[in-house]
Amino acid sequence: IDAKKQFYVGTTPVTLEELKLKLQPILAKEADQPSVVINADKSVPVEDVVAVMRVARELGARSVLAVDKNGQ
Repeated sequence: IDAKKQFYVGTTPVTLEELKLKLQPILAKEADQPSVVINADKSVPVEDVVAVMRVARELGARSVLAVDKNGQ
């Protein structure tokens, strides 16, 4: 999720509403428990991050929040 609140699956921009449809076929290919890595700009509201986590949970995936070790 970038600073303009644009969501992405890989490098493909998606709306929050499209997120589940885009993630579903990708996660279905995973043999073990799939994961969704969330990389969000620090200015993104926590509600947007939680929304992605909910979608991941609905699809049976765990979510992982990626953080920048430099805090930038």
